[in-house]
Amino acid sequence: RAMSEASRLEASISVAEWESIDPGQFVMRCVQAYRNVHEGRALRTEIQEGGAEVRCAPDLLAQALDKLVDNAVTLSGQDDEITVGVTREDAHWDLFVRNTGSRLPEDLQERLFDSLVSLRERPGEAPHLGLGLYIVRLIAEVHGGDVNAANLPDDAGVEFRISIPV
Repeated sequence: RAMSEASRLEASISVAEWESIDPGQFVMRCVQAYRNVHEGRALRTEIQEGGAEVRCAPDLLAQALDKLVDNAVTLSGQDDEITVGVTREDAHWDLFVRNTGSRLPEDLQERLFDSLVSLRERPGEAPHLGLGLYIVRLIAEVHGGDVNAANLPDDAGVEFRISIPV
């Protein structure tokens, strides 16, 4: 399924429709959909209003956020909080997904966005192919941006951030 999804992404990149959007409104619409899908989970938004719109392929960015939110839901507990937001930094917008309750393993941080790397490998669970974060990286790169992940200070959780130039 994941390999098929990666192939579909490659095809969708070539035909993606590009437009200028308000990143704050985009995040608000996405989070409303996530609240419907993940009922009972604490999903918050942090929106920095104002500033320039961003030229992007909204369907691709939504797919990248979907992957990040899915990871946050899967790798955190029912009582943990997930925050999806957007900030403006100089010449780029940053879309981020932050969750409490989990940490990134130190040994995977350098390879996290490579193909076939998974955080979900636990004893007794079905294997996970680890293409989701690789797909996020491809989408960020198509937009001329990048993606990174970091553990938050004081073991507060994890944050994934996609930077897109204005």
